[in-house]
Amino acid sequence: MRKILLDFRRMRAVTKALLIWYLLDLFFSLIIGVLENEWSLAIYLSIWTVICLICYKVKPKFFVVSAFLLAVLEETIVYFLGGGLQGTATSLLDDYAGSLPVFLMFILGWWIVLKNYYVDDETLYFHAGLHGFLFEITIPGHLLSLLTVFLFGGSAFFIYASIILIPSKPLTIKDGRKATTHHKIIFWILIAISMILGGIIATILRTYSKI
Repeated sequence: MRKILLDFRRMRAVTKALLIWYLLDLFFSLIIGVLENEWSLAIYLSIWTVICLICYKVKPKFFVVSAFLLAVLEETIVYFLGGGLQGTATSLLDDYAGSLPVFLMFILGWWIVLKNYYVDDETLYFHAGLHGFLFEITIPGHLLSLLTVFLFGGSAFFIYASIILIPSKPLTIKDGRKATTHHKIIFWILIAISMILGGIIATILRTYSKI
């Protein structure tokens, strides 16, 4: 019991640090807007923050549908602010084709986990957010730019985590088995692999959408 409590406190501290990182991203996006007259990032993060605050209070049901609609909304906002697929999207359809298969695998993966195991919000924020960091920062090769990591890393954690945290979980702490650390690592890896498969599907869809 003491070990579980210590693990929970440690994860809560990590989550707080990640939230502070996101708030710093939001703050510096506003500074960039003032100094460089470039407001797209600040507008995007501000809109997403408001959406999350409202939706988290509502806790919509139907986990997969709600999470997928959030992903569609997020990609739509990004596209119309000029950053779809990190600026490479040629149309909204191209943006959807290149991003939604990855999000769908991400959402389905976590839905399967949460249908069978209870995962507390602090742990879920870290693990789901880490998928975002992997796909938005690590895989695109941004780790070499410390400025990019600082300005976008916290946002990657927050956006992916919020998509999973906002909908009502399929299981509560009363009726779900608590996932062990070993389980969480395995789940995280399997979901990451499924997202890579989603990325392959997305690449194929983008190719055909341009024909």
